Amino acid sequence: ENSDRRRRDRRQQRRLLQADLSQFADPQSKFIKQTEAAVHHQSDGTPSDSSRPNILYLLLDQWRPDWDGQHPDTRTGPLPLNMPLLNEMGQRGTRFTQAYVPSPFCGPVRSCMAFGMEYDATGVPTNKGWNEKHTPGIFQRTTTYKLLRDEGGYHTMTCGKDDFYEWDVNFPKYAIEPHHDTPFVDLGFTDAIRSDGKVRVAKLSDERCKDEPYRTYLNGITVKTDDGTEINAREAYTRCTMGRGIEKGCDASSFLDENYPDDFVRDRAIELLDRKPAGKPWFMQVNFPGPHEPIVSTSRMAASVMDRKWPDPIDNPGFMACPQQKKKWFQLKNHGKILPPQIGGRCNYGAELEHLDALMHSIVKHVEEMGELDNTIVIVAGDHGENLGDNGAIGKGMPWHASISTPLFIMGPGIGEGQVHGGPVST
Repeated sequence: ENSDRRRRDRRQQRRLLQADLSQFADPQSKFIKQTEAAVHHQSDGTPSDSSRPNILYLLLDQWRPDWDGQHPDTRTGPLPLNMPLLNEMGQRGTRFTQAYVPSPFCGPVRSCMAFGMEYDATGVPTNKGWNEKHTPGIFQRTTTYKLLRDEGGYHTMTCGKDDFYEWDVNFPKYAIEPHHDTPFVDLGFTDAIRSDGKVRVAKLSDERCKDEPYRTYLNGITVKTDDGTEINAREAYTRCTMGRGIEKGCDASSFLDENYPDDFVRDRAIELLDRKPAGKPWFMQVNFPGPHEPIVSTSRMAASVMDRKWPDPIDNPGFMACPQQKKKWFQLKNHGKILPPQIGGRCNYGAELEHLDALMHSIVKHVEEMGELDNTIVIVAGDHGENLGDNGAIGKGMPWHASISTPLFIMGPGIGEGQVHGGPVST
């Protein structure tokens, strides 16, 4: 029975990987044939030739569909969001205006990606992860990443907050033994640097999450507060992420861009690219933890959006207002010092997105400097959306447009340039 299930799973994955992409490609493009070659062998059993495109998948967490720099006007006013990379991708590739996700939760969406299945077929209905008792045979499935690696001959990589099963046989997220009924599985990655999301790094103990990369990185750094006091970078991060303020050690000097969680993931992506083998097609999924809540900006990020007017949520005026624009609060709390890090507010959600755009651009630029961008398909998307205060709702988890839709951009060999696809697609 398990063998039959695995065969059915693999057939479904292949059908999805071989889907007709001609409506998004130039008529004379070789892209479809190249993509099909990525999951097939030649007749002699060897992987097909090295002309297959690389795939760079830049995935943001909790990204609202209309906050992509392409919607200057909203129902409640202008949106002053600047995202140069996405502007460039819209000109050099295809932008999808109705990209819908399988679920408004991180884990199920990413499991759909991993298995190449629709939501109902994955057996992962919530963020509680993969469970053999609830979904028999789930640990015996073959992932799309494993197909790319083993049958397509790709060098497969991932970094950041992937929300996949923790106990990968080659790249477990933590250096502790799993529970006795929790097996190790092969997710299909050749190389990986997997890390936690914002809240887990701030709240969970080192013992529970031993050797998790971002937590370990912060624990090894000492930073100084504005008054010169030395504190551990993880302490500063936790205090800023939990909104504990200047008095508790969260200030402009202790919480810097260079130690920001999305910067850490960008640096790991560059590290993976620099150590990959030459002459082999590659796939890399970069899983940024932002702009997922808590919405928190460093001093520089907060200052960059402070002087712009940000639109109110729909039917909820004044909600998620920009905290650094409250001059009275700033004068009372800041005591005349430089603007401290800020938490909450639509403006700081925008600050995170503009920062992410710059980080993604630096990865794309690195691929270009490696001489590989012309043969690389770049995909930028979110795992799901964000209500951002509309109708009194924050976060995700609701079947509303802002929660179940996300931006989607694709550029690279064979992808039509300057195209806007207005029909519904699934991520």
